[in-house]
Amino acid sequence: MDLFVVPTISFRLLYGLLIEGHDRRQILRPGVTAHPTAEWIANQLAEACGWEQIPRYLIRDRDRAYGEIFVRRVRSIGIRDLPTSFRSPWQNATRNG
Repeated sequence: MDLFVVPTISFRLLYGLLIEGHDRRQILRPGVTAHPTAEWIANQLAEACGWEQIPRYLIRDRDRAYGEIFVRRVRSIGIRDLPTSFRSPWQNATRNG
């Protein structure tokens, strides 16, 4: 899971969310919003996985947008939340090199 910023041609900032299945590196759900909240991110995760295909682990960065609501929702679903270490971009599983 990764949250990133996309500047628009009118200089607005949109936030993109990409949920990727690590086993085959398939995109499970892309999302875009102007105001990311922990609740919105948690809903995107629930819609991406459904209740039938719940992943065991979730690898994400330590962005503040993943708030307490998100962490509680992930734990209630039964997913083990694994945030990357502080200031460790090498732990990003989707980067090459």
